Amino acid sequence: MHAKKHGLRGSICVVGTAVTLAATPVAALDFGYKGRTENKSVAELELMTPVELNKEASEVCWGVVEFHKRELLSEARSYIETIGRIARKKQAGKAELEI
Repeated sequence: MHAKKHGLRGSICVVGTAVTLAATPVAALDFGYKGRTENKSVAELELMTPVELNKEASEVCWGVVEFHKRELLSEARSYIETIGRIARKKQAGKAELEI
């Protein structure tokens, strides 16, 4: 009985996701990195946790690679490098606090 409940719940989740995606306008499903205009400011990035910084960089990278947006590659690389500098700065500050 327990396994059947999870199976039903899983089926409901899949159906619910499909219905949500079907009802979402196509413009809202335009995934991928769109360029410099989407970049967060350095001040915003500095407020993010290491996990959030990692997610931000991953989404940019994935958005360029997955959607074959080669024209945005240099902008994405520059932004990811900025995120990396901020993450390293945070890590160095954390190490200083632990000493």
